[in-house]
Amino acid sequence: MKTGNEQLIIDKFNSMSINEARYSIAKGDFGHIGGPEHSYALSLLAAKEAALRDARESESLSISRKALRISYAAIIMAVIAIISQIIVAFFIEK
Repeated sequence: MKTGNEQLIIDKFNSMSINEARYSIAKGDFGHIGGPEHSYALSLLAAKEAALRDARESESLSISRKALRISYAAIIMAVIAIISQIIVAFFIEK
């Protein structure tokens, strides 16, 4: 269960963007630097940044998978085109 101060910090922190929170923490808006409130705000910031980083990594991985599927389709189409050209060349030669 969160204490009153922790809940206030969470509410204030969640109302800000990451950059605003980082700036507020650096200014000491979450208590004196090195104090328990400041440390708690830093841990919230680290968790929020980690979640954002994970989301970006997940999106990047998704894009990579889509690109791989597209490249497989392109390879298959190229092979079909080559085979078609060989067949056409074979029948035209005769």
